[in-house]
Amino acid sequence: MTDENNKPARGFVVKGRRQVAANSVFDIFFDHLAEPPDREVADFLVVQPKHVGSDGVTGICVLPIVAGRFALVNCYRHPVGQMSLEAPKGFVESGESSPQAALRELHEETGLSCAAANLISLGTVIPEPGIINGRLALFLARDCTGTIRIDARELGMSSVRLFTPAELDAEIAARRVEDAVTLLLLCRHRAFPAT
Repeated sequence: MTDENNKPARGFVVKGRRQVAANSVFDIFFDHLAEPPDREVADFLVVQPKHVGSDGVTGICVLPIVAGRFALVNCYRHPVGQMSLEAPKGFVESGESSPQAALRELHEETGLSCAAANLISLGTVIPEPGIINGRLALFLARDCTGTIRIDARELGMSSVRLFTPAELDAEIAARRVEDAVTLLLLCRHRAFPAT
């Protein structure tokens, strides 16, 4: 645990860690945490991606632009029981850089391609620092080309939809874009439009 200056909090102690589950991409732990004088949690949930890059990045999210329109994936998200409009995202695989993962996921999830020179880094984000020990690298993919399609192997994938900036603003206002990473990626893009 760290304080407001990103220094470890005084007295915060990890008394133990117990792995409670795992799958092909995550290890799930219960940490036994204590913070004097009297705060203690015996089963603090920590989700740890299995592959963490040397830069601490475990995944990517990429915002594709096709002829001035944004491409978002419409997919069913089982944990919340609804469809979700999101920028393409995925895990960084072993031996892969964040930009390589972004270009791969872009193509796998949408059928689109982007020249490496048109892939712009927009920093990183920690999507859920209270539970997930992972950081996503954010990218803008300008001047994407290709034939739009969905990856039939991806569970819940429905379609790839194109939006003008005004149409996307309307989707956000109507609360049809709720994915926090996608919303942050759009904010970063708007904050740095010259990139």
